[in-house]
Amino acid sequence: PMSNMVGKEKLKLKNQKAAEHVISIASMINKNSVVLKKNQFGFIAKMVNAFWRSGVSSADKKFRVNENCSQCGLCVKVCPVENITLDSKTPEWMHRCQECLACVHHCPEQAIEVRKRNTARTGQYIHPEITVREIIDQKKYSG
Repeated sequence: PMSNMVGKEKLKLKNQKAAEHVISIASMINKNSVVLKKNQFGFIAKMVNAFWRSGVSSADKKFRVNENCSQCGLCVKVCPVENITLDSKTPEWMHRCQECLACVHHCPEQAIEVRKRNTARTGQYIHPEITVREIIDQKKYSG
């Protein structure tokens, strides 16, 4: 994770507010009442996006595996872009990472670290309404 995770209760509240917001947006879309405002920061947003995209494929160079890795292979299975292999018995990234961090957040041993941040200390986030099986199966339906 890029930062420390919040507590379970605070996370539950955030998820609830987000769900309410999504319902509100969906309602506006269904009623054709969405008004798009011209983005005042369009140029800056394009610059930031270009900068981010230029480094995204090499983002996994900041990933490392600690001694807790059990070689279970779940990281390989949850990666939506098939960017991870277990050829050397520990995960290796192929530099096609999209920074979704599914490997980090689903590792049962909390063995994958980003920028030397200990995942056991910073925490993991797994959406309460999405199962690991759904994440793995999405690759079948997206290709």
